[in-house]
Amino acid sequence: MITTTLEELHKARFSPSCLYKIRDHIGVGVAEARTHQEPFLVELLLETSGLDDTLWVMENCVSPDIARLLSADYAEHVLHFFENDMPGNDGPRRAIEVARNPQATQSEQYNAADAAEEAAAICHSASAAAAAISAAKAASQEDIVWAACSASGAAAWAADKTGGEVAFETALHATKDAQVARLKQYLEHGMAAKDMPWPENGSP
Repeated sequence: MITTTLEELHKARFSPSCLYKIRDHIGVGVAEARTHQEPFLVELLLETSGLDDTLWVMENCVSPDIARLLSADYAEHVLHFFENDMPGNDGPRRAIEVARNPQATQSEQYNAADAAEEAAAICHSASAAAAAISAAKAASQEDIVWAACSASGAAAWAADKTGGEVAFETALHATKDAQVARLKQYLEHGMAAKDMPWPENGSP
């Protein structure tokens, strides 16, 4: 199980409001928290601060490598929305491949991200564009939260085309739930989770 400490969160400049929540949950005062080195499970942040802030911690504090793989997983999870809309355009798929490659250079990352963003600009639907943007953010390794939000947006916009607002909200929450479940796999199994299938009922 992956852990962090309050000291690490302070050094990474974690959101003050989220720090307050986790401090309160653990029972540590403000002054003590800055140097508090007792590990706690990162999964606890899901309870106190939610998915986005926990992903931020993974990327900026705990494990950029796992954050990179998660970004790629989230983008690939909704890639079919893009490929159904833009058959033959492999920009986003190549961006996901680059995101998963630990040997990729910064130039390769940025070039792949640019290609995915260019693909997003010519999509015929909002869901396809959001899926391509998710892949671009995964490749650039700049913002896992943006990658995750774009992925959930892709599923939501696809549902909205046929089911309207209720379907949009349902798909949005279902995809975020699936993203949480995938994150928990990595928190429990570490890098080995990359070779595991998504939890059941995880498809948008």
